[in-house]
Amino acid sequence: MPVFLTREERALVSELRVDSRVRPFAEQASVDVGIVTGANKFFLAPDNSLTCLTAEMEGRHYGGGGGLELVPSEIERLLLPVVHASPAQLAAADERYRKAEGDLVFLRGQDAVVLTNVGVTKCDQEMLFKAWSRFRARRQRVPSAEETPEAE
Repeated sequence: MPVFLTREERALVSELRVDSRVRPFAEQASVDVGIVTGANKFFLAPDNSLTCLTAEMEGRHYGGGGGLELVPSEIERLLLPVVHASPAQLAAADERYRKAEGDLVFLRGQDAVVLTNVGVTKCDQEMLFKAWSRFRARRQRVPSAEETPEAE
């Protein structure tokens, strides 16, 4: 794992890698030429700080949904919380996305739903979000979420 993560953050990601409620993307869907195939029951889950962080750890940006900046072998290694969403939950996520005041606000809302669903504490959610934010800030050469009011 990259040295850019703190010891505590590395331990949390390592712990989540072996958690039965969080699985590599490849175990949940087939990825062929960048197109995800299979049941769509998990599409509530991809937009969360853990999945975004593991993409950054692969050296790539995860844009959500289709992960357009990733090749299939990279997508397969992303950690994806196992969340089985009802149509109502998907509609609620869509509504949150449309009403969110920005991507960071939506991501925090998704963390509250998705990561809480797989047992990640609020404190650990915050740790994952901040770790992802540092990677993103470094890659994009922008202030991290810790430094911007939008993330609050």
